[in-house]
Amino acid sequence: MRWVIVLFFFVNALSAQFTYSGYLYNANGSGASNVPVKLYKSTAGATTKSGTFAKITSGIPSDRGRGTSVLFSTANTDETSVAITFPSGFSPSYAGTTYSSGHVNANSWFTFGTSSSSGYNGNATNPNQPTIHIGSVDNSSTDNNVSYVSTESYTDATYGDVFRVRYEGNCKYSGTGVNYTWDLYFIKSQASKQIVVWRTFTADGSNQEIMGISTGSAWLASTLVTSGSFSGTSWEINTSSSTTTSSTSLDATSNTNSSGYYSFSRTTVTGDQFTIQVDAPTRIQAYTTTDIQAVSNIVLGKTARTGLSFHMFDVNDDSKITVADKYYVAARKAGRFSKWRIAPDVRIFTTAEYNSIVAATTNVRTTYPGVTNHTTSTLTSGGTLNLYLIAPGYSGAVTY
Repeated sequence: MRWVIVLFFFVNALSAQFTYSGYLYNANGSGASNVPVKLYKSTAGATTKSGTFAKITSGIPSDRGRGTSVLFSTANTDETSVAITFPSGFSPSYAGTTYSSGHVNANSWFTFGTSSSSGYNGNATNPNQPTIHIGSVDNSSTDNNVSYVSTESYTDATYGDVFRVRYEGNCKYSGTGVNYTWDLYFIKSQASKQIVVWRTFTADGSNQEIMGISTGSAWLASTLVTSGSFSGTSWEINTSSSTTTSSTSLDATSNTNSSGYYSFSRTTVTGDQFTIQVDAPTRIQAYTTTDIQAVSNIVLGKTARTGLSFHMFDVNDDSKITVADKYYVAARKAGRFSKWRIAPDVRIFTTAEYNSIVAATTNVRTTYPGVTNHTTSTLTSGGTLNLYLIAPGYSGAVTY
């Protein structure tokens, strides 16, 4: 049987200010007004940690007794806790963090990374340090009489170099005699895995076997097994590395003013990241006789042709600027049709693309087709972004 538990933690970070601004321009360089510029924020979300219990029936380390460093002359000494430094080469990884030390506590707790005399510094239902809890309690009690006995390092036939911690004691707080023994193994070559082996467990009436692993603020996983004899039962514990998720949402919208200017000033915290998105807007401005005259001037040679001329006035998509394009603009002004046959109503271009289009003397629409939405990469506070909007058929400013 295997349990997988996912737990979320949230970042507590200092706030700061994020600012950003820029301009959106029409094809003729005037400001594109009333265009929504959207600011999206990606927030460093929950840190996800997972842990599993798996019962194992093979590859179980053999019983070597108490080992070579028995600490107490009386195995049943209660409420005893001991600081542990992992041997050289052992760096257990628990819930994504690597540790060099731990703490063996009374009543079947092993806590990572603390040297306090009370070990987990919390209580049996809410430890505030990363903890493995392996024990047995009477239904009428929240305690048991189990203490640390010894540690030893040796080479196991299955796992290689291991570091073993042993507990012995009474599974019932008021009981006498050793009826409860278990070993906790840390594996040198598998930092995130621990092995728990029950050597002796004799249930005395209403006792129950309990196992749990905690990150120090809530449980990763726990399981309860009903009363009975559990001698020889073994469990493999895996605590995988943590991962941080993020969520992205629309944080603010700034509509450009008559000059095409937009700006943002937002409160942010460490881990927040921002991107800007501009979607091709919908025109509300009608075509005019000035637009018709502008394409006519290009046809007659009164206005020099550039790459921009084709982006603005090749509205029939034949890669030429002729009287036919003048007719198309006039017909659309007169309401004969509501959209170009192929040419887009609005396309977005970066400043570099726009400058290349203006510098060209031939049709470069295939090279620089523009996009219907522009999204930035992660932005740096205080930066700027300028874009150009080209709406075919218009000679001047366009209202959106």
